[in-house]
Amino acid sequence: MKRIFFVAGDPSGDMHAAELARTLKSELPQIEIYSAGGKELAVYTQQFLSLTDIAVTGIWEVLGHLPKITQAFHQTLEKIREIKPDLVILVDFPDFNLRLAKELKKQNFRIIYYISPQVWAWRRERVKLIKKYIDKMLVIFPFEEEFYKEEGIDAIYVGHPLAEKLLHLSEIDIYSRFGLEPQKTLISLLPGSRPNEIKKHLKIMLEAKTLLEKENSSLQFALIKARNLPSYLFSTISDITVIDDFSYQVIKNSTLAITASGTATFELLLLEVPSVVIYRLSWLSYFLLKRLVKTEYISMANILCQKKVFIELIQNQANPFLIAKTASSLLADPHKLSRLKFSLQKAKRPFLSLSHFRYTAEKIKAILF
Repeated sequence: MKRIFFVAGDPSGDMHAAELARTLKSELPQIEIYSAGGKELAVYTQQFLSLTDIAVTGIWEVLGHLPKITQAFHQTLEKIREIKPDLVILVDFPDFNLRLAKELKKQNFRIIYYISPQVWAWRRERVKLIKKYIDKMLVIFPFEEEFYKEEGIDAIYVGHPLAEKLLHLSEIDIYSRFGLEPQKTLISLLPGSRPNEIKKHLKIMLEAKTLLEKENSSLQFALIKARNLPSYLFSTISDITVIDDFSYQVIKNSTLAITASGTATFELLLLEVPSVVIYRLSWLSYFLLKRLVKTEYISMANILCQKKVFIELIQNQANPFLIAKTASSLLADPHKLSRLKFSLQKAKRPFLSLSHFRYTAEKIKAILF
């Protein structure tokens, strides 16, 4: 009986790995699938450890969680050695997973990396580690396949997991379901999927919301809560609708989004929602990371479009006054919003053709057998 072990620490990686595990299990019911991951992956695998609890961003922020991360690393490594899977699938979460790959390769485990680290954007030295320790890269952006092949690394583009999900959304009446008003302009707020991102972004987003409401009474707002986040992080909020389910349908019906940088910017591209992208880190993390980043933009929508489709407000620019001013300017210019939506439609075309999870499962089966 074949065994697979998934390792996914990021909330988005946990979600995509869960759907991939479900697809593999439906096509190969005899295989055993284990994981160290999050709540989503736990549904379809035998999970022994939750890793999404330790997912943080920023160098300084990681240092604060280092004892927990180190403990989780050794527990994961020992469990994989104990189970002896036929294939280990590492999902994003590069600081953890590349170190894990190094240790696992000492015992000749076969290792697939699903959802690549953004080595083309920053910390390019990781390419050497990938070439040395990873057997195959399953990448989700078309340009990544060419990038890795130029480096002599076995890689294949398998489509993007979000494309399959977001392009076939079920229809619901968001207005009656969530008490929203059809005649008002809807703005979605997406503060992030990690607790430390909520602490950095939620307050300034809500302050920007207050400023926008004072200027324009025809606006309404929805706060998008990532499913992996505990409810207590939002317990003090009383004057905004918090969306915990059917969030993509709400976002799709938004005229504008204010979002933390991350996976959400690609989701907003697929849903064709013009956005203002913000991000804040500790000053030490920002100082160090700024010198490592090699791309002009931080949001995937801008990287794919190769121009500033989404306005980016980083660090001290991510303040309530500038966020509100930027959002207000966009809302006042319907022609600009239409041009932005056209750019998003064009950028998402390469992601429309592949049935991602089935295609990815086929590639994994070919390796497994």
